[in-house]
Amino acid sequence: MKPQIGTVKSLMPYAMCALPSVAILTLAAFSKIEGTVFTTALTASLLFCALPLVLNYLSRFHTVKYGSAELHMIEKQVEKLASSLESVQEQGSTFNKHNKAFNDARDKVRQILMDEPEAQIEFRLLVVSMRYSLEYLKKDFVVLARDYPQAKLDWKICMTAPEYLEKLKLDTRECDWAELGRIALGKLENLKKQIAEKRIPAALGIEYRLYDAIPQWHGLLVRVNSPAEDHLYLGRTDWRIRIGSDPVLTVGSNPYRYFNPSTEAGRRHIDSFRHWFSIFERWSNLASNSPAEEKSELSKS
Repeated sequence: MKPQIGTVKSLMPYAMCALPSVAILTLAAFSKIEGTVFTTALTASLLFCALPLVLNYLSRFHTVKYGSAELHMIEKQVEKLASSLESVQEQGSTFNKHNKAFNDARDKVRQILMDEPEAQIEFRLLVVSMRYSLEYLKKDFVVLARDYPQAKLDWKICMTAPEYLEKLKLDTRECDWAELGRIALGKLENLKKQIAEKRIPAALGIEYRLYDAIPQWHGLLVRVNSPAEDHLYLGRTDWRIRIGSDPVLTVGSNPYRYFNPSTEAGRRHIDSFRHWFSIFERWSNLASNSPAEEKSELSKS
């Protein structure tokens, strides 16, 4: 019967260690070494033979101890840690430009719809004049509604009233926020008309309200109902103050930060955004044809 290859390989360490032992004993025998020297040679040869046995025993002991249940548990802990690290790395990540933030939101929504074509997704948009976000709604999310007509893409928008912006006497050389707001309202009404005429699938729903304030925080909250998940793209408004000139308002050109509920900081930012959106919605004038007393779904959650 031929020996198995694995058996031969497993015997190789013993053979390699036995060779010096045989050499020592042969040398002792032919040299007629006696007494203490022969005893030393014999002891050394036995140690050489015993060494692989000891090492193999220890190796098998640790393999059995850590290679089954405990090793499996360690692997699970490592996977969990890696997942947590990935979430932490994504959590609070910064988008230096508005287009990167909205592109990321669009990509996440498309992936959700690819996995679940009938997903119900709520969008809560808190803005000043929709300077940048309007184009994403008109293009990217209209396309998504056409690609996934069985889904529900429910947009609720709170926007600063153009008349209020006009009263603030802002610097209009770089951006006329009041005029942009009026243009946005006209385009939103046009979108609503196209939905009513079924030129855009009813998968896309739009409701907007106007409020008399400039939000310190603005952005987009994407909420998936089932399975429940939140994605927040949070921006800040800011000012450039020039002596002798009207203040310059900056909004969407400022960085955005991304948050999800996987960490305490993410949950805190998402809850704060929801609360502020609910308050602005409560204080606003209804600017769409939905009932004025209708409450936001976010305020219920």
